[in-house]
Amino acid sequence: MYLKRGKIIQMSKKTNRLLSFAAVLSSLSLLAGCSSVSAAAKPAAAKNVPVITFGSWIPWSAHPGHVKLLNEINHANRGRFIIKPVYTPPSGYDQKLLTELAAGDAPDFFYVDYGFVSSFAANHTLLALSPYLQQLKKQYLAANPQNYYPASLAGDRIGGKYYALPFIDQPYVMYYNPQLFKAAHLPMPTANWTWTQFLRDAKALTVPAKHQFGYLQASGWPPLETYIWSYGGHMFNPQGTRAELTSPADLKGIELMQTMVQDKIIPPQAQIENLNIEDLFRQGKVAMFLGGANDGNYTYGNHRINTAIAPIPRGTQQVTGDYVAEIAVNAKAANPKLVVQAYLDILTAYAHTHVAPPIRQYAQRLKTIYVNSAPGGHIPAARIPIILDSMKFARSLRPMQNMTNYYNIETNDLYDPILLGTSSAKAAAQKAETDMNNYLKNPNG
Repeated sequence: MYLKRGKIIQMSKKTNRLLSFAAVLSSLSLLAGCSSVSAAAKPAAAKNVPVITFGSWIPWSAHPGHVKLLNEINHANRGRFIIKPVYTPPSGYDQKLLTELAAGDAPDFFYVDYGFVSSFAANHTLLALSPYLQQLKKQYLAANPQNYYPASLAGDRIGGKYYALPFIDQPYVMYYNPQLFKAAHLPMPTANWTWTQFLRDAKALTVPAKHQFGYLQASGWPPLETYIWSYGGHMFNPQGTRAELTSPADLKGIELMQTMVQDKIIPPQAQIENLNIEDLFRQGKVAMFLGGANDGNYTYGNHRINTAIAPIPRGTQQVTGDYVAEIAVNAKAANPKLVVQAYLDILTAYAHTHVAPPIRQYAQRLKTIYVNSAPGGHIPAARIPIILDSMKFARSLRPMQNMTNYYNIETNDLYDPILLGTSSAKAAAQKAETDMNNYLKNPNG
């Protein structure tokens, strides 16, 4: 299973690029809002105390440990404000938020899909945070943009002002099954392994007679940009005015995915259509997958797979993608300064409980707080240095207008033709470059 806009879905070839591996859910679920909360989570009525609403796509009341955290925030601010979570199912979240913003009755602050901040800001529906952050940065680490990993802020600063802040920044890492590596007499992946070594290992780990594959690549996930960046390529020129998918570096990354198909180290797309692909890893049918830093250990029946992680392989440089999720403030919030303070309290609570927080100071605390206290106890100590190192070279997608059209071009021009074997990497890149340049001229076309 994968995460799409906060919702768990079955993988299909039409899955778009707003994806991260399933266990990201356990991070996004922390402190998420729900309108039908448990009795323990309902704030006590207080006369003349402002109620600040927090919109979310995750059912917040399903996580009692985090209900406690929100209660603590409300208790610490008793007499000043009460934060009330409001839940919208993920399937209807975007449309409902747009409708509420247009009608002027959206929550005071709310989740925003990565890449959509610029569109919302252009419609003047988000509060420009910069003046408030300047006033509060000595009081809150979360209020100072200099405390964040730069990649996590890529989609939040527009026209010199911040319109959202991230609450999670999960770098992609390589998960692998050590038992399968041992059975194939292969050394375990190291911090310096390359895509050439990866392909060699994935081929040795592919056993057709057992329907076992070395790696998992599907339409939309892992992100093609990660391969392109690894060879020094970029989807667009530095100004974001022209697509560059046919450059030698870009082609090298795109050809990497084509090699996976040609070497038959990944499952045929027809075999993973509408399939819970986590089961492939649990059953030992897939030896490696690229996932978010918070993915867990896996079991199959009574058998535990002692899942391990490594940095993703390097091409000409070490780089990985990351999953960023953000929270923004409603431009029509009645008391913006008070709402921003409540908002920063929530961001601070997230930063203390997430793998991995986008704030450097809190990320470093993973070494002490997460080894034994992660949800489900599934963050072994050996993973923490790899996660922290990966955050240093993680990179976010360039935020574009109408990301849905951007993802559709990737799916239709790159993922599907290459993974289905109907186009070469070069031909697919040429078509995608043309369509991306047309998209840049008219993002909403």
